[in-house]
Amino acid sequence: MNHKRKYLVVFLLATIVINSLQIVANASGFGFMDSFDNPMLPEEEELVLPGMYEEVSIEDIPTESRAIVKSAEAGRWVWPTAEFYPVICKYLCYTNHHAIDLYAPIGTAVYAGRDGVVEQVISTCPNMSANQKECGGGYGNYITIKHATGVYSRYAHLNSVDVKKGQKVSAGQKIGTIGTSGRVGAAHLHFEIRQDTRGMAAGGWDPLDSTRFNYVLPSEKNSAKVGWVKESNQWYYYKGGKKQTGWQKVDGTWYYLNSSGVMQTGWLKDRGTWYYLKSSGAMATGWEKVNGTWYYLNASGAMQTGWQKLDGLWYYMDSSGAMLTGWQKINGTWYYMNSSGAMLTGWQNIGGARYYLNSSGAMLTGWQKLDGVWYYMDSSGAMLTGWQDIGGARYYLNLSNGAMLTGWQKIDGNWYYFYSGGSMATNTEIDGWSIDANGIATKIEAVQNGWLQVGNDKLYYIEGVAQIGLVDIEGARYYFNENGMMQTGWQIIDNVKYYFYESGQMATNTEIDGWSIDANGVATKIEVVLNGWQKIDGDWYYYVNNVKQTGWLTLGNDKYYLKADGKMMSDEWLTQNNKKYYFAASGLMKKGWIEWRHQWYYTNQNGEMLTSGTVDGWIITPSGMAYLPGRMNPDYVVNKSIERLLNLEGFVYSPNLTSSNAKHTTITGQPGYDEALTEAVVVEVLTSGKSQFNVYLDENTVHIFIK
Repeated sequence: MNHKRKYLVVFLLATIVINSLQIVANASGFGFMDSFDNPMLPEEEELVLPGMYEEVSIEDIPTESRAIVKSAEAGRWVWPTAEFYPVICKYLCYTNHHAIDLYAPIGTAVYAGRDGVVEQVISTCPNMSANQKECGGGYGNYITIKHATGVYSRYAHLNSVDVKKGQKVSAGQKIGTIGTSGRVGAAHLHFEIRQDTRGMAAGGWDPLDSTRFNYVLPSEKNSAKVGWVKESNQWYYYKGGKKQTGWQKVDGTWYYLNSSGVMQTGWLKDRGTWYYLKSSGAMATGWEKVNGTWYYLNASGAMQTGWQKLDGLWYYMDSSGAMLTGWQKINGTWYYMNSSGAMLTGWQNIGGARYYLNSSGAMLTGWQKLDGVWYYMDSSGAMLTGWQDIGGARYYLNLSNGAMLTGWQKIDGNWYYFYSGGSMATNTEIDGWSIDANGIATKIEAVQNGWLQVGNDKLYYIEGVAQIGLVDIEGARYYFNENGMMQTGWQIIDNVKYYFYESGQMATNTEIDGWSIDANGVATKIEVVLNGWQKIDGDWYYYVNNVKQTGWLTLGNDKYYLKADGKMMSDEWLTQNNKKYYFAASGLMKKGWIEWRHQWYYTNQNGEMLTSGTVDGWIITPSGMAYLPGRMNPDYVVNKSIERLLNLEGFVYSPNLTSSNAKHTTITGQPGYDEALTEAVVVEVLTSGKSQFNVYLDENTVHIFIK
């Protein structure tokens, strides 16, 4: 006998006992279990449970009368338990029992029968309590939910409560668990529904009679199931008590349920596209290893085939979606994918051979020029080395890196010559060497005389002896180093400097690069004597017999000043012995009035800048700057924060003190008055962040107005 059958037998026995006790209770006037004739139970707490067979709407229950609604259209009620537990006490199984009692073990989940708002919650009643006042009139822990059109449902004798008063709930939502709280004989769920026709305050609760009882709850066992449910070792997904099919997104993850609602796993082909569902049923995306093979599924879960660029690397999936590795021939071209499936490029050592894969990953064959060097790959793509016969010619490819060799090469103790195209020379003479049919070169032993070209070098032989040092040949002199190679350009021989042209002939009786060369070819540096002004790297210097001058320089009536490095001062002031002197851009010391950076200064006949006194009516300040009294008085202040002397855009301006508008014009320091203003551009001048005066620009005239 299984666990559920044991509980069923217990409850059947309990039902017989309860019904017997109920008869006695009714005879004595005391209601057992959930009696509604208990005087301590308020009328407004009594609810009526409809039946449990066919799902119909309860929306049309009238609120204005106590008439029984007889229509039975489809509705939204669901069974309050996840399984179709047996009814141990049916509707009106005893007087005023307007409910059904469902057997279920303690802790079984209780679900809301329909969408609504929690109206009442009792959660502190102890188990098997007969204290009706403490336990809501015998209900124990219970929940009352208000639904549409004045309909209420109640769930009583709960072990635990998962909701709060005022909380919104939906059909099939778990709200608590079955228990033995209140006045009970055994664990069960007391479930009832009533409608409010007169208002709860007036106790207007109307029960539905037994006719209506049979038309409310659905008979399906799964009506209250929500979310994932495992049945007969298969997983299903429920919404509102109904099995879902097709693609379903649950908690951000996609699943697929077949037409029977069974959750699918493994490979799934849907509308021509393959998807992979993990053992959990979750749709896979990205890389997925299945039975030892890697596949790639895009963000929509679709299995990819062909070339795929992922995170900057190329991969290839065959028609089955399997990621390929190793050598692969695709559309007639060979590629190599490493153990991770990534396509390789460039030089690669594979299986003891060296290959070159271009930027597209394609394996190259034949002659290939890479970074200026020629290589040869056979038909398998493997780079060749050593002696190779290719296209009727013989080549030698470097043993270490495969590079094609040219020119003279010593191989296995023999000399060979390879033309610029890499082919080996045969049956010829080159550079005094005789080359046989096998390409082996032998030095020609005949006595060498005269010029011999060896590569880019020239040698000169007399009776088979290569000449070194200075050698006279056909009226010209040449120079050969210790190896007999002819030299060109400047050469130091026995501490004497000579010059040899590109032809190798020594230069005589000429000048080259500032050197004088005599009849013997001996070169002597030409000495240049500098005197007077010399411009070097953009600066002026003054020389006397090659000596750079410094300090004061007087030339006639003109004076100059040369810095410590000899550089002439230009457009700058010299401070010496507490006196200042100005030197113009030409370097000449200036006397008299000097305009420097849009301000006026005055120097005396000695060139010394004045720092006090008056010249031509202008007052000289301690800084040397000159100004006219009144309109250019730096001590006059409109207010304590603004000096009247204003430096604007590098020019000095001052307003007229006598004009009511304080209107004044100055151009490069010369004061004057303007005529009537014409259209002008206004420039607002700010001092310390505040607008202090406006400057009006009118062609070449500046107008300053004090605010």
